[in-house]
Amino acid sequence: VGGLVENSVQSQSWLSEAGLWCKWVHVGTAESVEASQVVFVRAEGVMTIMSRHRMIQSVTREYGKAFHTAVVNAMPPTASWPSDIHVPFTDFDELISSMPPEEQEMIGLCALEQHTNSSKPAAKWNSNRLSGVGPNVESLSAEVMQGKCIL
Repeated sequence: VGGLVENSVQSQSWLSEAGLWCKWVHVGTAESVEASQVVFVRAEGVMTIMSRHRMIQSVTREYGKAFHTAVVNAMPPTASWPSDIHVPFTDFDELISSMPPEEQEMIGLCALEQHTNSSKPAAKWNSNRLSGVGPNVESLSAEVMQGKCIL
């Protein structure tokens, strides 16, 4: 960092997500201007949970690998340098599309299950086209399993 840089973090955003997935050095100071939440994650706790849940372990491992790869590859001229506020190519859809097909399928099928079992209208995506039951969900599920779509 060549000098003083001020950035704002939007509501519902992560600050320093890179610290979850790789060895990370923070530069500068973070200051909150409104009520915020700080989450402290212990690696040992994550490992304990993952050892009990094979699917969570697999998806978390692949997500972490994809995030780490994005951090390592984020550099000019193809991208900006990674920071505590933003790491290029780490939006959820970008990370999921770079994961192995098995994890993409697990995530997609879990998303469909959540959608099907949800009673919240906002979770119904577009209820006119995807009713939550019947051939639309079944065909989308088949596309997920065949690797034709990622949810």
